[in-house]
Amino acid sequence: MVRRFALLLLYPAVAIACMWRLILEPGTIGHNWDAAIPALSFHLADVFASLPYTWEKHYLGGVMGMKLTTLFTVGAYSAPGLAGLDGHVVTKTILFVVLTLSMFSMRSCILRLADMLEIGGDGDARGRVDVAAWIGGLAYGLSPFMFNVITGGAMTQYGTLPLLPMLLWRCVRFAARGFGARDVVVLAVLFALILPSAQNFVIMWAFFGVCLLWWFSLRGMAGGFGVGTLCVLLCAYAFVPLVLTPGGFGGGMAVQDFAAQAEGIPRTSPFMHLALFGAGYNNRDFFLRAHPSQMVFLLASIPLVLIILRALAVDRELRGTRVFMLLFGLWALGVGMAAAGKGILAPFMMWGYEHVPLTHLFRSTQRLMLLPTLFMPIVLALALARWNGRGRMAVIVTFLLLLRGMSFYSGNFGADALEPQRVGAMDNYRVPQEYGLAMQDMQADMRLGRTLLLPLSIAPRFIHAAHQITGEGGCPLAQSNPDPIAFAFPFTPAYPPMRALAGRFYAQADARAVAEMCGAYSVKGVVLRQDVEDIGLDRPDWLENRTLFRPALMEENDLTRTVGGRWCDLFKPREFTPQVRSLSGGLRVEGP
Repeated sequence: MVRRFALLLLYPAVAIACMWRLILEPGTIGHNWDAAIPALSFHLADVFASLPYTWEKHYLGGVMGMKLTTLFTVGAYSAPGLAGLDGHVVTKTILFVVLTLSMFSMRSCILRLADMLEIGGDGDARGRVDVAAWIGGLAYGLSPFMFNVITGGAMTQYGTLPLLPMLLWRCVRFAARGFGARDVVVLAVLFALILPSAQNFVIMWAFFGVCLLWWFSLRGMAGGFGVGTLCVLLCAYAFVPLVLTPGGFGGGMAVQDFAAQAEGIPRTSPFMHLALFGAGYNNRDFFLRAHPSQMVFLLASIPLVLIILRALAVDRELRGTRVFMLLFGLWALGVGMAAAGKGILAPFMMWGYEHVPLTHLFRSTQRLMLLPTLFMPIVLALALARWNGRGRMAVIVTFLLLLRGMSFYSGNFGADALEPQRVGAMDNYRVPQEYGLAMQDMQADMRLGRTLLLPLSIAPRFIHAAHQITGEGGCPLAQSNPDPIAFAFPFTPAYPPMRALAGRFYAQADARAVAEMCGAYSVKGVVLRQDVEDIGLDRPDWLENRTLFRPALMEENDLTRTVGGRWCDLFKPREFTPQVRSLSGGLRVEGP
């Protein structure tokens, strides 16, 4: 008991030892593919207050929250913002918690699988299993896949990582040992909890299907159908905002564009995004990249693979275990598929992404490494548990895993392994310098609730866009600048249950206030800066506005209270005009 308790205490210590450099360096973590991680507490609070505007249709035919609205993101980022915590504290705290919980979860999964395989019956063997399970948890928590997910800002995947080992164990137990009503409910709940990550959701359902076929029985297939049915009902929470938001099912979307909302018209738009500071999406203070070709990765990984292969070769009893062979086979298959995505089979993989339903969720081969990441610690731990020279081998494996983890999170083995940006978080928002943005004044105005988020329709051709409203005159947002900017508008929450809460952050949020602000500060046009990263074009330098703009004809765009409209050269005028008119509708005020 004392030994087991001591091993458990080592997990938090390992997490801190691996991320010590991140703790000491200022800045938020992750470059936010899934969600903006603002550095300041009032930005986090604004994310929470803006949730009603970010629901849209999802791949699976149902409705899920946009990345900003997943349960994990709301709880992990927005709620702490309401408590006054900033992104530097929040992101690092969550990194520590996810790493630690993931290790505990994998250890628990391995112990239960060992019990199923009846490994470790006597005292000596049980101690061997405890140590092997602890090492397996370490291997999962410090895996390259988890590092890439965390530092890549894939927050919807990030939040599901501690749940996956126990979901894996439940799938195996359900198929191999039978089930009762309680097992059906628990498994359905676990599947529903990982729904925010579409990739993980689909992969784990595929694994569950393989388990049901591996231990095939009609009762098992019927039970799997019951799990799926209950999971669908539990996942209905994703539809709640769609039902409660004006527009609802009638428009097919649960968001309002600004102009329609300002006029009280329940009109919907198929492409909607929140513009945070005009260009705040993908902000980060840390940009970390792991290179699998680094020597430390090879040094730490090859011996682990050799241990597994050695156990498979010499341990006939382990080789005859159906659970072990299933996990080993899927581990090898997953590694092969991920490798094929970058090898000679890449064209076939790309064809599948384009023509086979749902496979576009895995357009990055990193997604395919999820199951190998889950299986490898389990197979390694089961091999170590039956290894006679366990003491020496456990020390060696632990050292290799710690070396790999520390090199990822706090090391500098490669030039790009850790790249802290030595600037303040606010300066790191991707706002073109020529806009002359005075960030300190903007922060003060945000706290007063005057400069806020604006939902805008964006062109259907692109996903990520940044909208700014440029201006001239005495705008209080940037008093020290000769060409100040008004690049975000307040808006009235359309989601009834959120109005009281949102009122704390959005002052004078109506169309008249917007129009008065534009008139008072001589707003001269609309500028769209296009993120072309996801459409195969050359990525622009985000610290400089390299996108070419040209003036638009006033008669064609009909921008009320503006001197001249603008659009991006990437768009044809007639394609972009509806979006500009949509915005102008929100600026129009009739009467005195």
